[in-house]
Amino acid sequence: MYQDHRVVCVTPAGRRRYMKILAPYILSSPLVDRWDVWVNTSDPYDLQFIEGLGREFEKVNPVLNPVDKANGNASINWFYQTAIEGNTIYIKFDDDIVWVEDGFFETLLDYRNKNREHLLVFPAIVNNAICTHLFQQAKKLNYPEYIQANSVDEIGWASPEFAADLHVWFLNHLESATVDELKFDSVPIALNRISINCFAWYGEDFSKFNGIVLDDDEEYLSVIKPRELGKINSICGNTIVSHFAFYSQRRQLDQAGILEAYESVVQANDHHSIAKMYKTVASLSLSAGHRETGLLEPCIRGIRYLRLPWLSWVSPGEFYRRLKAKFKKKERKPKIS
Repeated sequence: MYQDHRVVCVTPAGRRRYMKILAPYILSSPLVDRWDVWVNTSDPYDLQFIEGLGREFEKVNPVLNPVDKANGNASINWFYQTAIEGNTIYIKFDDDIVWVEDGFFETLLDYRNKNREHLLVFPAIVNNAICTHLFQQAKKLNYPEYIQANSVDEIGWASPEFAADLHVWFLNHLESATVDELKFDSVPIALNRISINCFAWYGEDFSKFNGIVLDDDEEYLSVIKPRELGKINSICGNTIVSHFAFYSQRRQLDQAGILEAYESVVQANDHHSIAKMYKTVASLSLSAGHRETGLLEPCIRGIRYLRLPWLSWVSPGEFYRRLKAKFKKKERKPKIS
């Protein structure tokens, strides 16, 4: 609960190799009353993992889609009709949100309540083209080329090389405990599409259109519906999450070992016993099947690319140094500072 509002997180699910990193951040928050896991997969191992989460954690509420068969983004829209309860703030997390700041819920919910007239409010999101534009414009990110305020910018969205550099840039800030230096003043936005990796809304606002979302949910919710309702959206620059990858970036990031770096971070986090909770969630992932569906080949590629520094225990800092050293050997010179 937060100021007389229930707090319900929702996640279109779910790829367990990502969700095992995300889950501890959500489940450890005392402000979260429920986590609606929108079952949007047909993978049997991922389904077993979601079922395991539901058995293990009282907060987890798997939600089935009785209308459409799981088909990626094409079958997500129906679920918004389940997110229209009154006195409820919903927060959507894509299943590949891989880092959530300590104090995130307090900060975002406070901002949400202070900006009641906004339809959607977003945190600052690492690897989100609009937010990358704002990091650059606020002079938090030094990059020689201009990142457009365009959700599918050819650099901020489409470039896997840029995404890898961006994550290393952010992981360096995590290592040096300088994430606060990346925060920026909150920004209102209108008539500008933004990737909906993480955002918050009031159930009663969505109840005005019965949660019926047409066509592309990203365009509909971030552009069309605010205009129809005479509202704007905004980005709370005072709290940060990190989003792993768009499909245009995923293969190279898998090869680079970025996901394993974020996994090291959650394993080292003792706030609200997050690391302990990670062990429980990771065990559910393993028990769902020893074969990580969809991950085997990327892992093999990653072994060839990075020589597996995680086979022997290393600190997150040492992991990042080895990662950057490997980039250097490949004669890749990151342009981000």
